[in-house]
Amino acid sequence: MKDMFPLWEVEGIFNHVIPRLMHHNDGLILTLNGCPYYPGTCEDILKWKPLEQNTIDFKLQKVPHTPLFGLYSFRAEGKAHVDVLFDLLFFKDLKEEKELWKGVPLIIECHFDPEYETDRLLEWN
Repeated sequence: MKDMFPLWEVEGIFNHVIPRLMHHNDGLILTLNGCPYYPGTCEDILKWKPLEQNTIDFKLQKVPHTPLFGLYSFRAEGKAHVDVLFDLLFFKDLKEEKELWKGVPLIIECHFDPEYETDRLLEWN
């Protein structure tokens, strides 16, 4: 069970509790009163992390009958939505590449890179 603290103690959590933890801490979980914590998606909690540790998981899957791969996200209503289509991907793991070509979805973890040059993308379009 995780320790629970009232919101007005956030400063003390950062200054006194987190530095004394025996394990790595990657953020705070803010819940409604009485809402139990559980891993996974929960509409009643807010997970806060420092920018450099924030990630978003996407489902990557081959689009049937095309040479394209779709990057899917899930909306509040639970339906998958294609955000981006790719026609070229580079894989470190050839096993994952083979599975994707067969249509098996892959969950990928993405993070924000402040050093990424977005101007290059504009030139290619």
